[in-house]
Amino acid sequence: MVVCADMIVFALLTTAATRNAPKVLPSDCVANGTLVGSVASLSYYTALVELAATAVAAGFRCIAAQAMDEMVEQRIISDGSTTVAMLPAPASRLQPEARWCDPGMTMRVKYGWRRSHLYRVLMWRNVLSLGYDLLAVDCDWRFVSSPLPSILSIWPKTDVIAYWDGVKQKMLNVGLMWLRSTPDVLATVKRVQNRTWAGWEQAVFTEELNW
Repeated sequence: MVVCADMIVFALLTTAATRNAPKVLPSDCVANGTLVGSVASLSYYTALVELAATAVAAGFRCIAAQAMDEMVEQRIISDGSTTVAMLPAPASRLQPEARWCDPGMTMRVKYGWRRSHLYRVLMWRNVLSLGYDLLAVDCDWRFVSSPLPSILSIWPKTDVIAYWDGVKQKMLNVGLMWLRSTPDVLATVKRVQNRTWAGWEQAVFTEELNW
C-alpha cells in the first residue's frame, strides 16, 4: 500500500483537531428551542462548571458559555467537558474604556465587572443569531428545577422575561432572563451591544425596552 506524505500530514492534523475539539456544541444544549447561556472569566470557571452541573440536574443536557479569555476555552477542552459548550469567540479581545485599566483608580477593582458587560451582550447576540431562544443565567446562580415549563406557558405572548431588580434600581436584572429569538429582539440586542461600549448593559437594555 502506498500512502502519500500529504495524506499523513492531513491525518495528523485531523487527529489533533479532533483531540482539541469541544465535546459538545451549543446546538447539543438546546431544550424546547431554548439555550442556557452564561459568561465566565477564568476566575469564574469553577462557578460556571457548577452552574452547568445544576442545569444538567434540572434536565438540560448542557449549557453554552461565552468565554472572556482563551484560558477558559482551553480549560473546557482540556477537561473534556460534556456540560459546557463554547459560543463563537470575538475576533479580538473585548476591552472596556481605558479609564477602567488605570492602576491609580479605585474603580479599577471593577475592571472585570465592566468587561463582563461586553461579553454578556455578545453572548445574547450569538445565541439569538443562531435562532435559539436564550435563557441567560449568570454563573453565580444555580438551578433547582427547570423554569422552561413556566416560561413556555406564557411564551406566545412574551418576548422578554426577566428577574426584577427591585424598586431601588427599577431595572431588569439581565443576569437572569429569557429572550425569544425574533427579528425585533435581535435588533434590540444589537442596539444594546453597540451602546454598551459606553454604558452599563443592564441599564441600556432596560432603557431600550421602554422606548
